[in-house]
Formats: sequence, C-alpha cells, structure tokens
Amino acid sequence: MRSEMSNGVFPLLAEETAPELTISVIRTREDLKAYADRWNELLADSRANSIFLTWQWIDAWLDGVSPQLPLLTVVVSDRAGRLVGIAPFYVSALKLLGGIPFRCLRILGDQDSGAEYPDFILRRNCEASALHAILIALLSRSSAWHCIWLSKMAGWTGTIDLLRRTSEQLGLFMRERPVDFATVDLPDNHAAWLQGLSKNRRGYLRRMTRQLFESHDAQHVCPTRGEDLTELMEALFDLHGKRWRSLGEPGTFVRSPRKKAFYQRMAPRAFKLGWLQMDGLRVDGRIKAILYGYAYNGSIVAIQTGYDPVGFDGIGNVLQYLAIQRAISEGIRQYDLLAGYTQHKEHWRSRRRLGHDVLIGRPCLRNRLLFAKPFWPTGRFLRPERLAMP
Repeated sequence: MRSEMSNGVFPLLAEETAPELTISVIRTREDLKAYADRWNELLADSRANSIFLTWQWIDAWLDGVSPQLPLLTVVVSDRAGRLVGIAPFYVSALKLLGGIPFRCLRILGDQDSGAEYPDFILRRNCEASALHAILIALLSRSSAWHCIWLSKMAGWTGTIDLLRRTSEQLGLFMRERPVDFATVDLPDNHAAWLQGLSKNRRGYLRRMTRQLFESHDAQHVCPTRGEDLTELMEALFDLHGKRWRSLGEPGTFVRSPRKKAFYQRMAPRAFKLGWLQMDGLRVDGRIKAILYGYAYNGSIVAIQTGYDPVGFDGIGNVLQYLAIQRAISEGIRQYDLLAGYTQHKEHWRSRRRLGHDVLIGRPCLRNRLLFAKPFWPTGRFLRPERLAMP
C-alpha cells in the first residue's frame, strides 16, 4: 500500500505563521525511508529531542525487532515542504478482559529496546498546529485504530499539555498517570560533583575504588575501535546473564532475544556516530563490569549493566563512579537514569523529574468501555500482544 496523501488548512496559534500544512500518512517501511535524511533535523528542532526518537534508533529497531510491523506514521509538512511534525506510530494490539480487541498505536522503537520518552516530534513554534493536524489525520482514518499508548512519556517537552487541550477540543478520551524519572545534573568538574554527595557516599566510593586498583590489575576501558566494541558487547551479554542467573532468573537477553538483536544492530551505528557510551572494568585481564548507554544531545542515558556477581564487592558502584567522572571530563551535563526514582539513584545525587503514562482513545462505543474504568496496558485486565518474531 502506498502512502496516503491529503492537504488541509488547520487553525494555528497566534505565534505560528505557516498557513497551510500537508499531511502524509505512511503505511510501509519503504515510504518511511523517504524521510530518513530529514528526520533528525526536525528532531533536533523539537523539544522531544532524544536518541530514542532518532532515525537510527527506529531503523535499527525495525531491522532487529519487527521488520513487518504495520505502520500508521503521520508526517506534517509546511507550504515550503519543511517537516514540522512526525507521529512515528505503528499499529499493535491490546485485549481487554482477555477477549475484547483494540487496535493500539505505539511509538516505533518502544519495545524490546530500552527506549523511554515516547513523543510526537513537533517543530518548535509549530507544535499546536502540527499536533492538531496529526490528530485530525488519525481521526480521518478511525477504522485503523482505537487508542494511543505512550508509556513513560517525558513531562518536560510540553506535549502532554498540548495533548490535554487538543484532545478536549477534538472529543478524544485521555487518561494519564504520573511516572517518576531520575537524572543527575553534572557540573563542569568532578570535584564539584563529589562535593554534592553525602560524606559517607563520597568516602565509600573513594575507598572501594582505591581498594580495587591497589589490590588488582584494574583498568577502566572504553571502546575505541571495532574490536573493542565486539569484546565489550559480548561481555555485556555474558555478565548480565551471570548476574541474573545468580538470582535464579534468566535475565533480559534470554527473556527477550529481540532486545539482544536490537543492541547488536544499534551499538555499531551509535559507535560510528559517537553516540555510544560504554564503560568497562577489566580486572586481572578479564572484563568484570559493563555499563551500556548512549551520549546524545548533551546527555547520557544509562540503559543496561552487567557485572560478575562473584569476586570484587561493589564493582558496579566503582564503575558507575568512573563513568560519571569520564562523562564530566567530556563535557556531558546530564546523566539520565531514566524511569524510577529509587534510593540507589538518589545516592548518585539525582533529582526527580515528572513524566506520565498516557492513554488516548478516539470517540467510539468500544472506548467508552475502555475508559469507564482505570484500565492500563500494564495491568491484568488490559494486556498488549507480543510482537511477532522477525
């Protein structure tokens, strides 16, 4: 099926100037690729700018997780052909009470990847008109979907406020619930960051680091070439599995082979672009701990860890300490620990940020049932279907 095209004039906010927007509804991956060269430029000029919405993330995810997904991505352009909005949706399935099906729109790249912060990609100063146009386009294709599920959405991009207002205008159902996130704001020198830690925490980190490097042949390693990346990725999968097996669990990469496939595709791409942030500890000749994340837009997002559960106590904390030190030296100003504000994250001098889970429904009888009770796709009454294996 080819992309569906339609033009329309939509009401704008007073500060917005473009009088006409063109809508493209993308249903195939071939047509999605037509926007690859312009995707990241729009993202960089949006408040939703995160690695999880880059073209490289989405393309690697489609390659490794689910190449045959049915798409329902909406692209908005202004009169000059400049992109002003993208809603990178695919169609998935939910079941209510074990049997009532719902066609659900989700953001590409959101499952089996570690992604958070799903969002509409809206150009600054065009947000209201672009979002309105996207939702109108989706409502004109109402047979293709029932609801939109945005899990762990950032609360600081402004999109949630726009969604509330626009959903009310268009008669959409909308439900939200708070989600806590944790991030560490980094100063321009390591001493200043250390000074912000508690005295006990500061002493613990210094003591454990000194003990490790004095008692063992220890090195803080990072990938600088392809061979390093291969070694560290293999160590990540191995150490992550060892840790979880020691707790009687199979671990993420055993439970979700798709996630491992995604990491294997995304890591080399991120490495070539300078986005990959991997830190390892080699102790007595062997990698004993790994931190895996991405450096993007002045921030590091911490995605995954792996460490040997047998041996040096506190090695994960030592590596985190060294990784933050490296990030500061490279000019990074935020170390993002993502969803959940736990005591462990608080120890690293993190601050709490508020986001939301958001569920939106088009006006129809089926959604009256869905929104009559506080059902969420993470509960036992409303469940998402798993993606098909590639």
